Amino acid sequence: MATETELKLRIDPAVIEQLQQHELVQAASDTQKEQRLLGTYYDTPKYELLAAKIGLRVRRENDAWIQAVKTAGKGVGGLHQRKEWEAQVSSEQPELAHVPETIRDKVFKKTNLWEKIQPVFTSDMRRTTWQLQGKNGSHIELCLDQGEMRTAQSNTPISEIELELKQGNTEDLFYVALSLLEQVPLVLENASKAQRGYHLHQSATQIRPLASQAWQPQKARLKSDMDVETAMIYLFELYLNSLQRNEIATREQDAQGLLKMLETIRNLQTVISLFKSILPKKIRQELSKPLAWLQNQLTPAEDWTLLHKALLQIPQQMRKDDYIQELLEITISRQDVHLERIAGLLDSPRYTRLLLQLSNILLTKSWRKYGNNKQQRLLSHTLLRFASNRLQRRHLKIMSEQPMNTLQQQWLWKQCQKQWRALSLLSNLYTGSKNYLNFLYLLAEELGEPEKRKKLQQQQAETQLDSEHPAIAFLHGWYSAQAAGQGVVVKPLWQLFCCKKPVWPVYR
Repeated sequence: MATETELKLRIDPAVIEQLQQHELVQAASDTQKEQRLLGTYYDTPKYELLAAKIGLRVRRENDAWIQAVKTAGKGVGGLHQRKEWEAQVSSEQPELAHVPETIRDKVFKKTNLWEKIQPVFTSDMRRTTWQLQGKNGSHIELCLDQGEMRTAQSNTPISEIELELKQGNTEDLFYVALSLLEQVPLVLENASKAQRGYHLHQSATQIRPLASQAWQPQKARLKSDMDVETAMIYLFELYLNSLQRNEIATREQDAQGLLKMLETIRNLQTVISLFKSILPKKIRQELSKPLAWLQNQLTPAEDWTLLHKALLQIPQQMRKDDYIQELLEITISRQDVHLERIAGLLDSPRYTRLLLQLSNILLTKSWRKYGNNKQQRLLSHTLLRFASNRLQRRHLKIMSEQPMNTLQQQWLWKQCQKQWRALSLLSNLYTGSKNYLNFLYLLAEELGEPEKRKKLQQQQAETQLDSEHPAIAFLHGWYSAQAAGQGVVVKPLWQLFCCKKPVWPVYR
């Protein structure tokens, strides 16, 4: 048994020559080898091996048949770590005798499942390998795979590289990936070949693959006695997984996937803000700037999607009016334009770099490397005390600034948003947080009305319609009705908020 640790990245066939010219690959040119790999993946008609998180493949390698049994393992940010058992078999048919005993007992012993297995899909590819030397004497195998996955009904091309850590640290693996990315456009691939084969097979059988659907992450389940570092790692892993799960749906121009992806980006920003005192400035900058860029790129599509959903709430009789119908068509058209743009953006080196940096920081715990003594001590503090102190400081900040003018209101709006998002992540630590959250949300909504008007101006500019156009005039009226009373109720709401008692313990 071996444990694989590898990164997978997609590569456009048009830039393979750039990969071959990279200095790390050139330095390993004398280790280059090529071979054809023809593999068949097996499962039952009801995908029972998939349900058991087991992969079964028999592959032709040179003159031998090699059976591989793999567990699903752990995948974070494109890094795959899983157990693998390989054995030579006599033909392309898998052999139960070469399935590890623990898996035989767990999956096959009490059923006739083995008798039901059959070929599901095939991989046929040409593999080129180089043995790279990374930092600190690390050994990393670079595999370039070109070919296809196919079922009886369809096929899909494969063009990807795998970076497998043979010797060294995980940090060395990310160093090589980021170094290649400097010269070669690459896209992080979070799905294994097996996962893509199942996706292809499910598509051919007219089952929409679960991976392509918008995914709602589970609510954060934090415990008050957790230490700060454990809680931070848990939240980063939760939202990094959500980001990549919803990336798949967003690539397919699924508006719900986009909304969940943006929600996840904001949650990641909240985690960085919440744990600011233990994350060194270098790390915060490496993550905050790319996340802000990504949020700005996705927000226009969100605005049009939410506007379209709001217009559909208008009574059907009113929606028959020509200008509302035109406005509905505009929202769909602009939403589609932005979703198509975003699908391309997710293939950009800038987005890939963000995922690699986030994964590298998380998996190597690099805050330990760059943190000062005070930050190191905070890592072992209990979450309840640490989080309560953070919430209390921002609560006092909000109370300290009266909303007398536009600049003060904008500052308060941002603080209220940060507090609302932070407490939402931590809500299971505190009983009675719902009332505080609802009030905070109401205050933020009132304070954010100028931002909504700015959003309207941006949407009007995109449509290139005159402000007198009936559709735009209706939109102005609709936004104005929503904002009725704004400016009158902000200060009284803020004063009421100042009377709210914290739902967290206040430590002295």
